[in-house]
Amino acid sequence: MSEIEDGNPTETFSFVDKRRTAEPLIEDLDPDAVAAETGSAEVKFNAEAEQEEEGSASIYDIAAYCTGMLISEGFQRLGLIADPRSGKAVMDLPSARVAIDCVAALVNVLDEPTSTLPDSVRREMKRTLNDLRLNYVDRTRS
Repeated sequence: MSEIEDGNPTETFSFVDKRRTAEPLIEDLDPDAVAAETGSAEVKFNAEAEQEEEGSASIYDIAAYCTGMLISEGFQRLGLIADPRSGKAVMDLPSARVAIDCVAALVNVLDEPTSTLPDSVRREMKRTLNDLRLNYVDRTRS
């Protein structure tokens, strides 16, 4: 397109992206059309659909994953591991205490007889919890 304003030619362009991904974006979907197509008003994300195909994780697996994250945070807050974002090891004992208490609560739940976690995983979590507690005591005495 070309326009002439005051005797000076100027070009204007409009860009339209006509590319599409294999899957439509969730916000592009019409809930009524999805309901008519699938017989359900629920729209599932790709990750949810893949998880259902593979078999969903048990609640014990999810709790064990959360426990691992809290253990890492506990060691970081004790100043024993550097924060990956800053690269510095900073001690924050009140936050470390909260992380340790949360790990202890989850380990108690995961150690129930109904848990589907292997005994080796349970023992490792208990050992790591004891390590966190001993390091906390050591840091508070310093």
